[in-house]
Amino acid sequence: MQRRSTFILISILALAAISMPISVGSGKSKNLKTAKKQIPQEKRVKEDPPGTIQGKDNPALIPDNVAYSMLFRIISGPRSDDDKKRIRAYIRQTMAGSQNCDDCPAFDNSDVDALLAVGDEFYQKVNVLDRQAKQIKDRNWPNPGSQVMVQLAQLQQQKETIVTELIQSLPDRLSVQGLRNLRQHISERMKRRMKMTPNTSVPPGGPGWLPGSPSKHH
Repeated sequence: MQRRSTFILISILALAAISMPISVGSGKSKNLKTAKKQIPQEKRVKEDPPGTIQGKDNPALIPDNVAYSMLFRIISGPRSDDDKKRIRAYIRQTMAGSQNCDDCPAFDNSDVDALLAVGDEFYQKVNVLDRQAKQIKDRNWPNPGSQVMVQLAQLQQQKETIVTELIQSLPDRLSVQGLRNLRQHISERMKRRMKMTPNTSVPPGGPGWLPGSPSKHH
């Protein structure tokens, strides 16, 4: 049984088509009307497969484990100094909620360090499993056998167990207000920017094979 495992944050880029005169050998320009017209093809929007869950429409249907896993991946892993600053700022805003200031009584700066520590723990444990899954897929795609799928399912289950344990540890690591704000961020922001599609069996490099993030890496 295939697991639903592809979760992505969606950003849409609009592309504009620009008409320009065509330069010919004499150095003069011919208008596109007299040259062979190149009719721009409309960008085809790939339809999501049946069973896709859009977080923007049904955020409650996105599992907590998936949303938290995405958050942990965003804030963890090797980063440049500039990236680390941006991540800390992002966490501060998340943990502070509507009271995004250092001296707000409801905000505890230690929550930032605590959540970063959770992210580091997630990375140390899950990165090992990610590498194993990638190696298995690289060796066996595009024709994985049933035993290969069993191995991948077992690795995925280990990842989910790790995320569940980290989520359960949050009340002991964060302040009451910080935990409340984090949960609000997950439910009202993270889940609404995600979508969940049925897992696909494709070779490495294909549309369903994007190692490195919770939605891209299962």
